[in-house]
Amino acid sequence: QSANGWCGPASVAQIVAERTGQHDLHAVEASVVKTAMADGLLTKTSDGKFDGWSGMNGPGLVQVLGELGIPATYAQNGTVQGLEQDLIDGREVIVAVDADELWKHDATGNLLNDDATDGGHDGNHFVTVVGIDVTRGIVLLNDPGTPDGQLEAIPLENFESAWADADHEMVDIPPASDVITAAPAAVADDHPTGNPVQ
Repeated sequence: QSANGWCGPASVAQIVAERTGQHDLHAVEASVVKTAMADGLLTKTSDGKFDGWSGMNGPGLVQVLGELGIPATYAQNGTVQGLEQDLIDGREVIVAVDADELWKHDATGNLLNDDATDGGHDGNHFVTVVGIDVTRGIVLLNDPGTPDGQLEAIPLENFESAWADADHEMVDIPPASDVITAAPAAVADDHPTGNPVQ
């Protein structure tokens, strides 16, 4: 993600770039941000949250995906078994998580569970789930919030805790074979450069 608070647009951009064959992920992300801003789904704020960006919610991601020609649905209370089946069926899934539980480590180097400090309710980040290995207890994520986030392996227990903090929210996208995609005008070479808000 190019800016703090753009994890939603960055996750959408991954899907759009894959579906349209565009290779400049930053250009696709900028176009997704432009679409989200035009719809009032992503704004610059004065509260300092996410470096002044509002961030987005799951229904907003569904709306932007739809405008870019990719149908999607939003749900809460997802399950690991449901995610696993979605991936088997060729679906793509973006989930909301508590990023602190994916990024921060305790003194022993283990991922930190911060439910005691945030009450277990701090969904603040979007990632794309690209694989689950229940036998090994691993979830593979494309995490736009970290430089090493492509195919990042996270212990299933930590993923489940981070996802639970966001009420198991998910954006479910049908297989590409079920959707006719073309590079929408909003994505094709129509992107702002630099900071889209003056």
